[in-house]
Amino acid sequence: MPYGICHLSVVPVRLHPCEEAGMVTQLLFGELLQVIDKQEDWYQILVLYDGSEGWILANQIQLISDKEYRKCLKKKEKYAHRWITKLRVKNANNVFLQIPRGATFSHNHLINTSQSTQKPTEKGIVALALDYLNVPFLAGGRTPFGIDAAGFTQIVYKLNGIKLLRTPEKQASQGILVDFIEETIPGDLAFFDDEEGNIIHVGILLGDNHIIHSYGKVRIDRLDHIGIFNSELRNYTHKLRLMKRIV
Repeated sequence: MPYGICHLSVVPVRLHPCEEAGMVTQLLFGELLQVIDKQEDWYQILVLYDGSEGWILANQIQLISDKEYRKCLKKKEKYAHRWITKLRVKNANNVFLQIPRGATFSHNHLINTSQSTQKPTEKGIVALALDYLNVPFLAGGRTPFGIDAAGFTQIVYKLNGIKLLRTPEKQASQGILVDFIEETIPGDLAFFDDEEGNIIHVGILLGDNHIIHSYGKVRIDRLDHIGIFNSELRNYTHKLRLMKRIV
């Protein structure tokens, strides 16, 4: 199956091959993919960064050869840390592309920024997470203009050099189990389930019994052994299932 690369700022990946279908995730500039099927104007793809699957419009990605794909794998990836980074389009005069935080670039794309992936630390994860405060919730979102719970944790960890999978359930399979809130440290992940026991939500622990997560917007709430307590609603919004240490 052919490979491809996202050459646009952000591309929606949908559940079904139609524009009305729900968005399951987003491809960010520079991310690699593999085409696994085609229906008319749509490609079914596998996102190679995290294993997500979905449908994209065929004219929104650029197919690449196996040789180009292998060349991409050999390059040391760097990620955009600014909210918006300005890139010059290769082989085009005075044509620029605005890419969001979390996008991937190589050195020859880069203009006027020197930020790169940093060594993961508790402090770095928390600082970056706090930078997302009040970003609106968007199902399937992974950008500073709209982000869901697992997209939020994934991008924060990505910019700290750690790869997380795309959904709360899959992220819960990573890392080391932490048994008690008292044993957690800032930067740990907390997971929450529904009445059927399905893990449906995730957030980043800040310490002092607080958590930052995307729920309506990226916000800070109190956390205890029951779950997340929303002081505005005066009730629990999420039931705690487990906690994991990734770093």
